[in-house]
Amino acid sequence: MTTKELLISARELIADPRAWIQDAYSYFSHHKQIECYCGMGAVKRALVVAGYWDDNAARLEREWLAQVALNAVAGGCFIGWQDGAGRTHGEVLAAFDRAIEATS
Repeated sequence: MTTKELLISARELIADPRAWIQDAYSYFSHHKQIECYCGMGAVKRALVVAGYWDDNAARLEREWLAQVALNAVAGGCFIGWQDGAGRTHGEVLAAFDRAIEATS
């Protein structure tokens, strides 16, 4: 899985505003049938879905490359940026779009 593919998969997980959260990597409620992720939580989940959970070195490398791409478009720490007060779902998706565009 390339960094671009990973970012696309992660973006798809949070494309619906109801699937995006702040201040936590993920939130699940089987009772309410809700599955939500922050931007980096979506990256982590996309790696699990792609089968990288058991390959720790490969998973961490891909996660790091995705975070570097997102940090670059956020102008610093993407995680802190996406959790910032007033940050919108649209702004986070736009950051993913810029990171996807910038990766090969």
